Amino acid sequence: MLRTQSSRCVLLASLVLAAAACGKPLFWIGELGADGGTATQLDANVRSAEAGSSPTSGDAAPTREAGSPTDGAAVEREAGAAPPDTAEPPRADEPGADPSLASDEDEDAGVAPIRPEVPTKLPVATAPCPTLSGPGTYTFGTAKRTLSARVFIAPDARSKPPPGGPLIMYWHAMTSSANEVLDGLGQAAIDEVVAQGGVVASFNSRLCTDCGLLADDVVWYVEDDIASDHLVACALEQARVDPRRIHAIGHSAGAMRTLHLGLVRSDFIASVVSYSGGDRLAGQGAIQDPANKLASIVLYGGRRDNLGLDYRDLARQWYDSRTALGSYTMVCDHGGGHVIPAEFGRYAYQFFKDHPYKVSPGPYAAAVPSDFPEYCTNEFPDR
Repeated sequence: MLRTQSSRCVLLASLVLAAAACGKPLFWIGELGADGGTATQLDANVRSAEAGSSPTSGDAAPTREAGSPTDGAAVEREAGAAPPDTAEPPRADEPGADPSLASDEDEDAGVAPIRPEVPTKLPVATAPCPTLSGPGTYTFGTAKRTLSARVFIAPDARSKPPPGGPLIMYWHAMTSSANEVLDGLGQAAIDEVVAQGGVVASFNSRLCTDCGLLADDVVWYVEDDIASDHLVACALEQARVDPRRIHAIGHSAGAMRTLHLGLVRSDFIASVVSYSGGDRLAGQGAIQDPANKLASIVLYGGRRDNLGLDYRDLARQWYDSRTALGSYTMVCDHGGGHVIPAEFGRYAYQFFKDHPYKVSPGPYAAAVPSDFPEYCTNEFPDR
């Protein structure tokens, strides 16, 4: 590492002298952010990781380009929210980036570094955001559809250093509640997210007599996409959310909701975890960005995981359809029936940390990490 840094220092010194001789500036200093932060970049090539764009579909929220002022400035002022940070998150190889991504040692050793992209289309709030002043229950959405969510956020989330933390959305099973996130993700993971300035939000389902149910679901609706879009927009404005790390996770009906959201919001969802869920895509809207291969974990509880729906078969359908498209899917048959396996939340969180938006190469493609449960594999088991 010392050798690499010294080499870069010599190179930069040479570039500075060359630039001075040509009468051209080498360094560009970004404007001071609303919270006092700066965006400092060496040249246009290091400015951001460019991501491909794709048209939105269905009820997709208005979007803004990452790193540009939001079109919803009037909404922000009306809601009293802090304006979004205009500085783009650092790339994996920039100062301040997450050290779990790329490193010089990786390149020196001939290991391909992980290079996540930055989503270029993110939701913009089209209704006033609730003021996320600390942990509590808040309501998100528009006049068309609203949902409440239990939100875990630090009161000073906006002041946390970049790149910040993830945004993780949780969706509960039928007859359950937003508190299920404590089993599905775990308090330790929640605390780590909040400490980084990120957000965990667990939604409460709400009856809608004129909404369209998701295929194979009895709790969540297509219109709930409106509420989750609003949550994402508000979290980006008021917390220190790394836009490369927006994820979804859920159990049973909430798992179906999770897989649905991962596809119809693939413009920005990075990766997903499904506890006893599945997705047949029937009537659920078009995939926003087919170029987002959407890494996933699908868990099920063996042959006993059957409540009128065979969740093993549903997991198999998802696995077959996604792997055929080149997406990475880990399969975990925990054999315990229709339950969330104890303590799996920490593995789900590790998976999210290792699978930011459009990560390439896939870090688990060669093998499941050895510290994951033995029942997790890269091939669908025959049993």
